[in-house]
Amino acid sequence: MSLSRKKYVVFLVDDDPVFLDMLNESLSGNSALIVYTYNSAEQCIRNLHLNPEIIVLDHDFSKAGPDAMTGLQAIGQITEVAESKIIILTGQEDGEMVFDFIRKGASDYIIKDEDLFENIEIALSEMIQDMEGER
Repeated sequence: MSLSRKKYVVFLVDDDPVFLDMLNESLSGNSALIVYTYNSAEQCIRNLHLNPEIIVLDHDFSKAGPDAMTGLQAIGQITEVAESKIIILTGQEDGEMVFDFIRKGASDYIIKDEDLFENIEIALSEMIQDMEGER
């Protein structure tokens, strides 16, 4: 990922603490990022005042409890109050689900597979380059 003088606030949101730690660790070498981690969509939404440029959001929060907000519900609330770019993470390849997320405001969709960490780094890099081009 390219180094930038500007720092970009990134939220990582997933209800699997081991996966969340691995994802956070995979991005720890990028000095352009200020990373916050959350175990639920609700925690993410409560902290939108930190103005994240990018949110990496799991689509399923079933481990967070039976009343946990879904990724799709979270996108609806996030896009009402923030202009963050949203990357959805999922273990499923479902074209209709992708369409629903994009329609709600997601910027990208990444499958949780063996290339996940590399794909997230690529997506973040591309989004940051786009944002720097807008300045």
